[in-house]
Amino acid sequence: MEQLEQQIFAQFGDQAAAVQHLLNAAILPLQQEINTLNQQLAVQAQAAPQIINQNIQDAIAQGVAQIQPPVPAPAPVPVQPQQPKDPKVADPPIFSGNRNEVRSFIRSL
Repeated sequence: MEQLEQQIFAQFGDQAAAVQHLLNAAILPLQQEINTLNQQLAVQAQAAPQIINQNIQDAIAQGVAQIQPPVPAPAPVPVQPQQPKDPKVADPPIFSGNRNEVRSFIRSL
């Protein structure tokens, strides 16, 4: 690892020492913060099963308490049979399919 770091910093030439100090100033606090967070996670992981179980039990109890009786479905609307309606006076005649009746075809469009 040390050899790899030396190769990386060697690319900066005369400024290698300044770059190394800059990175150390930025990275060391971050590494310390990461270690602190990892320790906190480890502590929480040990206590988590009890907390999670209690939270789940509380959520279930609240959900059960909030359950309301179901609302009955509305009565179905009776279906009325479709009856053919008479064409309106303004409706054009329906195209019969005869190619000789061009006007009824154009009106049907």
